[in-house]
Amino acid sequence: MGVAFLGPDARLQFANEAALGICGLSEADVLGKTTEEMGLNLLREDGTEVPMSMRPAPRALRTGKAVRGEILGFVHPRTREIIWCYTDNIPQFTSDGTLKGVITTFTDVTERMSNRRKLERTNEFNRQILISVQEGIIVHDRDLRYRLWNPYMERMVGLKEKDVLGKDPRELFPFLEEYGGISAMERALAGEIATETDMPYEIAQTGEKGWCDNKYSPLRNESDEIIGVIATVRDVTGRKRHEDELHELSSRLLQLQDEERRRIARDLHDSLAQQLMAASLNLARLGKAPAAARAKRTALISETRKIVSDSARQIRSISYLLHPPLLDELGLASAIEEYAQGFGRRTGILMDVDLRFRSRRLDQDIETALFRILQESLGNIQKHSASETASIRLASDNQCVTLEISDRGKGIPGGELQSYASRPQTLGVGILGMRERMRQLGGRLEISSNVQGAGTTIRAILPLMSEVPHAGSHPDSR
Repeated sequence: MGVAFLGPDARLQFANEAALGICGLSEADVLGKTTEEMGLNLLREDGTEVPMSMRPAPRALRTGKAVRGEILGFVHPRTREIIWCYTDNIPQFTSDGTLKGVITTFTDVTERMSNRRKLERTNEFNRQILISVQEGIIVHDRDLRYRLWNPYMERMVGLKEKDVLGKDPRELFPFLEEYGGISAMERALAGEIATETDMPYEIAQTGEKGWCDNKYSPLRNESDEIIGVIATVRDVTGRKRHEDELHELSSRLLQLQDEERRRIARDLHDSLAQQLMAASLNLARLGKAPAAARAKRTALISETRKIVSDSARQIRSISYLLHPPLLDELGLASAIEEYAQGFGRRTGILMDVDLRFRSRRLDQDIETALFRILQESLGNIQKHSASETASIRLASDNQCVTLEISDRGKGIPGGELQSYASRPQTLGVGILGMRERMRQLGGRLEISSNVQGAGTTIRAILPLMSEVPHAGSHPDSR
């Protein structure tokens, strides 16, 4: 320990060998001088310089009271390193109460300070990891009470660290007992690594709910004793909702496919089969008619030709609705133009078509997906919008192709449209199907609507990842 004595004028009168060694000075350098005259500029822990009047020894001289337990630094005159000392300063008085000076003791704590700062840096690094990591990190003691609750968990469930530390998980989150979380923690206390996947959670205090994957591991001390449980938590709510949407989509698409097949079978049975049966009966009557009944034979032939012509037209219509041949033969733009004309004739809806589209063919999957979106969107306009007009815009550049279908009808109620982002199935299987087509091809589906008469706009945007130079590369082209 360095020991020094400063007189009432704050000049050094004595310094032991330890004090001189710590400061890197000789007696000649220090005796009769103040610390300022010695060139020892004292520093606080934050690196700022301590004014002369605020240094511990002058303060003790000025107030007549001890100044204890301060840590101050100074630059070593030879090594230029900062030396940190723990110092006490005790005033000394004569028998009549006159101040004689101050005894200053100081201990070199440079190594301790260095270790403390390394520990602080390590702690800050660990704190930044806990803040930044995209997983929940939880620590339980041997009684399973919470000892650590990182910011990810705060964001995930809406409870702050202060709301959970020291508390029992069975009290805060009863679902952990129901779904095996407590059992997994107990297995971790016994030395196992336990995993719980797709665990549903619902936080009564905040209303947050979803699914998570949890992993529980034993937490050991330096003696390898188990002192608690460390848990990592991953929120898989988005994935589970997406899986549920896909399951629902698959189920509803299969249902829709069955309904479409039934409709086609019914149409074939109720119209084409009946017409072909009538044609067959007419042909049978022709075979039995006497040769002299020319007028009757001519009428039967004319009627039969009309039946066959109507049947052929219905077959072409059904075939076109299932898959327009023009899409394979001439491409998306021509198929859109022809389909829009036919749709306008059938429904009486006035069509406005704008095809700002280059002549090169697109990948078959892209053309098919966009055409199906056109069919579904126009069908929705006919069924739901009550719009007298519809517009179609098809445009492309070097990066993407955009198809936009809009109307001036009733629009989609705001509540339904707002729920689309979290629960797309609320807008029906048609929207789900369009959204899934876009997802599979790396594109996106945008829906905007205004119930004040501006109608609804469906916009499908697909990146041009794949192109073919001519229609011959389409396997169905003729």
